[in-house]
Amino acid sequence: MDASRHWLVDEDPALPDVIEPLEREASRETLPLGLSIEQADLRTLLGYQEAWARLAANALDPNIFLDPAFALPLIQHIAPVERPHFVLVWQESGSTSFGRLVGLLPLARRLVPGDRVARGFAHEQICLGQPLLDRDLADAAWESLRDWLAAGNTRLALRLRRVPRDGIFYQRYVAPTLGTAAHVLGEHRRACLHARDGTTSPGVASFRSAKRRKESRRQRRRLADHGIRTYRSAASPAEIKHATERFLALEFNSWKGVHGNALLEDAGLATFTRSMTRLMAEDGKCRIDSLELDGRPVAMGIVITAHGRAHFWKTAFDERFAALSPGVQLALELTEVQLADPSVTTTDSCAAPDHPMIDRLWPDRMALVDVMIDLHPDEPASFRTVYAIERTAIAARARAKALWHALRALRRGRKGAGTRSERSG
Repeated sequence: MDASRHWLVDEDPALPDVIEPLEREASRETLPLGLSIEQADLRTLLGYQEAWARLAANALDPNIFLDPAFALPLIQHIAPVERPHFVLVWQESGSTSFGRLVGLLPLARRLVPGDRVARGFAHEQICLGQPLLDRDLADAAWESLRDWLAAGNTRLALRLRRVPRDGIFYQRYVAPTLGTAAHVLGEHRRACLHARDGTTSPGVASFRSAKRRKESRRQRRRLADHGIRTYRSAASPAEIKHATERFLALEFNSWKGVHGNALLEDAGLATFTRSMTRLMAEDGKCRIDSLELDGRPVAMGIVITAHGRAHFWKTAFDERFAALSPGVQLALELTEVQLADPSVTTTDSCAAPDHPMIDRLWPDRMALVDVMIDLHPDEPASFRTVYAIERTAIAARARAKALWHALRALRRGRKGAGTRSERSG
């Protein structure tokens, strides 16, 4: 790796003033087995790029959202209060002057005084939550992280969200202690696409009824009536830079822009996206596909890939062609591209559960769990108590969210009724 690589898209002159102090002094603590542990903020991490990239490439259970090319731009460009701190496990002998990084866990900062739960960083742009553990020293690194979190008895449990249930991390470190030293707080399933033999998939074809296939062909023909229909993939850094700007503009002019959810609505997230896609492209890990009419995109998708696992991270389409389902047409084309790539074993949709579009196209599912892990197995009563408190809090938030959505729907209904009354008058 080029040690001089410029990871961040811009320098933040205010950076030294906005990083909050850490809960412990940012110095290494010596552990058994020749390991040490360190708590680091953004400024410190910038000096560990090479070691971090090596860990991401050699992780027991890879997590592309903790690749430095993704995570560093994200934590630079989100609000300071949202920035996590990182717990790092080092082996003192290694290929860098810092040693060999063998464990990395991002933790959310404590927002509630007295909170006894350590919480893994869970940002809306991150779709997976397992930590990075070096495959050769995973057991020692995980034990070190747990012991460090438990030290001082200020934390009773660790909560991690969006952990793949079929992943190595969950199967090795969570599943064996379920019901005693670990509990599942929640689980959801989202669409994914597993590799099949050949470039077409009978599973995908059979998942779409003859009626849906006929409708897709009709929409494809009708879309072609508006111009020359092409499907393109951008992959080089120069292509990705141009495609990213087109994607941001397309998304901003879609329903996401109307509802204030587009990346361009947040200057920090827009800059993060530009930086992340560029850095990923430099490593050959990013592709932006577009369905175009006369060279103008009507639907686009961002795919990031590493270690044989692809992630359909973002998609957007032109609302003017909504009746012709350009987003579906893009997804169908992208499906064929993914299935034809022998290096990809699974493509994660990164979509919400029960997504109305991708769930009908991709038949496979991946289970993601929200887990709570006991940091003091010798004190099971304390863990049961904090687990019960966490479940109560989750239920309360769910009720509050449901009430908010109900009130919002009621207000919209009243507004619509008033408009109809005015029109009838």
